[in-house]
Order: sequence, then C-alpha cells, then structure tokens
Amino acid sequence: MKTFDPTPSRKKSQKPPPNYRSRRVQVRLLLLVSMLMLVLVLMQKAANPKMWYWVWGGGQPIFSDGIFSDQPPLDTRLPDDALQNPGHRPNSRSAAAPKKKPNANQDSPPGAIPENAVQDDDATRIELDAWQTVLDSLDADETRLLWAVLKSTRDDQTPNLGQEPVWTSLVGKLSSGWREYLDDAAAALEKMGEGIEPEEKAGWLALLETTRHRWQSQDLPAFETLQSDVKPTASQLAVFVRVQNRLDRIALAQVEDDTVLWRKEFPAMFRMWEQLQAASLDELEARRSDSPSFLSLFRQPEDYRGKLVTVRGFAHQGYRLDAPANYVGIKEYTVLWVRPVGGINAPMVVYCLELPPGFPPVKHKVRDGGVSELNETVSFTGYFLKRWAYLAQDGSRTAPLLLAKEPRWTPNVSPLDARQPPSAFSGVLIVLGTAAGSILIALGVYLQSRWRSAQQREYEASGERIASGLSLLEQADPPPTIEESLRRLSRGSDE
Repeated sequence: MKTFDPTPSRKKSQKPPPNYRSRRVQVRLLLLVSMLMLVLVLMQKAANPKMWYWVWGGGQPIFSDGIFSDQPPLDTRLPDDALQNPGHRPNSRSAAAPKKKPNANQDSPPGAIPENAVQDDDATRIELDAWQTVLDSLDADETRLLWAVLKSTRDDQTPNLGQEPVWTSLVGKLSSGWREYLDDAAAALEKMGEGIEPEEKAGWLALLETTRHRWQSQDLPAFETLQSDVKPTASQLAVFVRVQNRLDRIALAQVEDDTVLWRKEFPAMFRMWEQLQAASLDELEARRSDSPSFLSLFRQPEDYRGKLVTVRGFAHQGYRLDAPANYVGIKEYTVLWVRPVGGINAPMVVYCLELPPGFPPVKHKVRDGGVSELNETVSFTGYFLKRWAYLAQDGSRTAPLLLAKEPRWTPNVSPLDARQPPSAFSGVLIVLGTAAGSILIALGVYLQSRWRSAQQREYEASGERIASGLSLLEQADPPPTIEESLRRLSRGSDE
C-alpha cells in the first residue's frame, strides 16, 4: 500500500534560511558589522586635513584662509603691557623727532583718499612737513573746524563764516604757524655752515622761498576769502583740493598699528566716513582696489591702509556706539565682529554706518547694556584703517579694523565654512553610536530568525505526528470486507 507523506514538498532551488545559532554564520555577521563600522570611521578621519599631510612630504603645512601655507601659525596676541605702555601717544611727537613721511607724489581728485605711490619731491615734502607742524599746534576743536570748512568747499557750499572769532583766530594760527616753520627752516640751513654744500644750501633756500611765496600769494588768500560771503574762485577751490590732499596723507601717516584707536587717528577715520556717506554701495564696490585675505590685511596693514577693499565672513556679535564729535554729522555707528571665510579662528572688526533692512536688531552697548549675538553671512566693501588692538579674555590681541557703509547681507544662511572641525569627543560618539546601531540590527535579525525557525520546527513536528498516526493505522488489522461479513453471518446461522 502507498504511504502518504504529509510533509510539504519543497523546491530543490530554495535554500533554507541560515542558522544564526551556527558559529560560522555568527562570525560572518560580526565581520560585516565590523566592516561597516570601519568604513564610517575612515570617512570621519578622511575629513581631517591632517590625514593628508603625507601628500606634502610628511610635514605639517598650515591650513589658513582656505589654502595650505608653509608660514608659521597666526598669533594675534600682543605683549601683556602693550595697551598700558604703547610706544606712541596722541600728539606726543616732539619737534626734533623724525616725522613719518607720507608716500604719494600726486594730488588726488576731489573727495578721494590718497593711496600709496612713489617718493615725493623736495617741494612736496616741505609742504607736508609745514602742514604737519601747523596741525600739531591746533587743538581738537580747531582741527575739526578746519576739516569742516574744507568739506563745505568740496560740497560747493559757502561756509559763510563772516567775522566769526573762531575762524579768524584759526586763520591767524595758520598764517603764524607757516611763517614760523619757514623762518625756522631757513635759520637751520644758515646755521649748518660747512655741513652742507653751497649749491645744495642754495637749492633748499630757493625751495623755501618758493613755498613761502605760494602760501602767501595763493593758499592764505584762499582761506581769508572764506571770511566773506564771496564764493571761492576756481583757482581757490584748487588750493583747497591740494590742501585737503596734504591733510589726508598726514592723517593716514598718524595711524598706528597694534594700538587702540587714538584721538589723533580720528581725522583719518572721519575722512573715510565722509567718503562712505557720499557714495552708494554699488559705487564703492566698483571703486574697490582688492579683495584681500585675512592674512594679507593682518600681516600687511601698511599696504592696504586707506584703500577700499572687500571682505567676507560671518557676523557673530554686534553692538552700537555713539560716534565721537565729528564734522560729517555721524551720530552713532555699529561695531560688528566678523569671522572671516576660510576657517581662520580670529575675528575682523568692522565699523558700519548703516545696517540693511531686515537685519537683526543690534543693541546699544551703553544704553542697552549689552551686545547682540548674531549668526549672519555678510560681506563688506570699505576702507581698511589699521590693525587694531583690543582686550580679549586671554590678554591683548589685534584684529584688522575696517570702516564700511553697510554690509551686503545674505539672510538665513548657515555658516558651514566657519564651523570648527569635529572634536575627538564627537568622533568617539560617532563610533559608539555606529557600534550600538550595528548591535541592535544584528540582535533584531537574530531574534527574527529564531522566531521563524521555531515556526518551521513546529510545522515539521505536526507533519511527523500525522505520519506516525498513519503508520499505526497501517499496522492495525484492516476491517472485513462485505463478502467476508456475509460469509461470517452465514456460518453463524448454520451452527
């Protein structure tokens, strides 16, 4: 008799599920999880620039401002006593001290800040030295009045000073200061005796007389004209342009790096503010001379002083301050601390006259008693003033100081370039998280396989029980057929 097999048939091509209780399968699973962890760790390590130093021969190049460099690391610190004992004080230069020589030899157009050029001729150096001596004799109010009057002539406005005592006194000071300088210079040449060649001495005396004649016949009459209501002539306006050029260059020469902002540096700052006020942002960007990196501004401040430059970065902090008394009508300005693009961990400082519409509000440091925390992507086109000294938490440091009209602002942009690389602690967290996730995945696969194996075993056991019952039935005696039953009944009736 044919035996019935209740076990479900299986295709020969179907492989049975792996036995996760087998040591061989467990080792394979462990190797796969380890390889996944290794790939994630290598990805995190590959993002560190130090891992690629072998490309440069195994050294440690400096990654700064977005490029690799062989320069030493940037150190913005100053000596501890630098701010308490600076090398220079405002108006501290004596008559015998050598004067810093401005470095441009041509008059700039009206309203322009003179830029660096070649060495001046002797006549220009005499004029610059004379104006420097005269300016040293003026107080702050007189200096501010002189700059204000020159600005009014550039704005095509008659100052209408009339017989004001302050202006009359200032013109008298200018006249006496020039006369004393030229007389002292001529007397110094006469006293030199045999220390100078006669031809050279005669040349210097001739230059002094030429300078004296120009002052008395051109410059002084132009200033005296402003005491009346008469509009200056074209030649007198040209005199004011030349004088403003000399004063601009002297003002820039007064700026010192690695110090706080001194009062003697205010004229240069006010003059730059005047230029920023008079131009639109598009005009300033069209006139800019360069887009230097942070390192260029920090290490070469004299090359960029007074020049229009464009910088980019992320504003992290800001506050407003009242402006010092000035002739350009500026009441307050905003100070923004900016982290430059490229990963440099040092700030730039920007003095802004305005903020764009929609820019986050900035507190007044004195009236509001604090500063505003920011996180804004910005770019500035403005004048570079100096490498400015400030007091940080770890001592005195320096930063490039720029004067700008307003920032170009890109709202709601996360400063990814300014973030610091992941720390060692974050790397450990990544590894531990990956390991924990891999273990949970392996545990889930293992538990699921055990559940499926238990179902399969139960199904196979039920088939075996059915087969066992059928085999017992086969072993038992089969029931009699109808013919045998009838024969048994007939046999029983006969008996």
